Amino acid sequence: MGPGNSLAGGAYSCILRSHKACRRWLLLALLSGLLSAEAGPGCCATRSPRPQNRGLHAFVLGASRGRLKGPWKRRAADVSRAILSESRLRGLDPVMLMAVIANESSFNPAAIGSHGEVGLMQIRPGTAEWIARIKKLPYKGRRTLLDPVQNIRLGAAYMGLLRQRYGRDCRLILAAYNMGSASLERALARRRSVNSYPCRVLKRYAGLRAELRELRSGLRSRV
Repeated sequence: MGPGNSLAGGAYSCILRSHKACRRWLLLALLSGLLSAEAGPGCCATRSPRPQNRGLHAFVLGASRGRLKGPWKRRAADVSRAILSESRLRGLDPVMLMAVIANESSFNPAAIGSHGEVGLMQIRPGTAEWIARIKKLPYKGRRTLLDPVQNIRLGAAYMGLLRQRYGRDCRLILAAYNMGSASLERALARRRSVNSYPCRVLKRYAGLRAELRELRSGLRSRV
């Protein structure tokens, strides 16, 4: 049993306490088959290769191109390739990776957060240096984080580490991505409610999945 599973027993009510909207989005995801009712929400984990994965590459490219602004649109192909390749490498759902990017920076590679977070996935330089050291990734300071491909690479590696810690439960993974593992585990130990970050990302995830289903429906209708 991994560290995440040992926490999971009482974690969900703590994370979702008072967040009625979050419970609604989780219920919608369960009814839509996006989450695993048996193992808990597993939407951070990569989905098994199945025929309905058809259209995923086109969707990620189109969604990236539509959300990147100005001169960044020229990097849409690079961004979409990074989302797909890094999610595959880290065992993540690429649509969840997109939901995190949308929530963190609205697909703005030049975004700077109020606490020094940088780039698409809003990573702090200190965190990025730590991830790069553990995963043996290139890191040359803030300029690395301003490169959208390198930012995705580091952010996906971080989510992969959190997945190893918390298993397949995306609520714990997302909460830890936002507030850090130490803060999350202190909150869980004290039965304190944490912020609504997982809810906001899950809402974006559900919206992106709906867009993907619409695209696939259009592809099927052409056959």
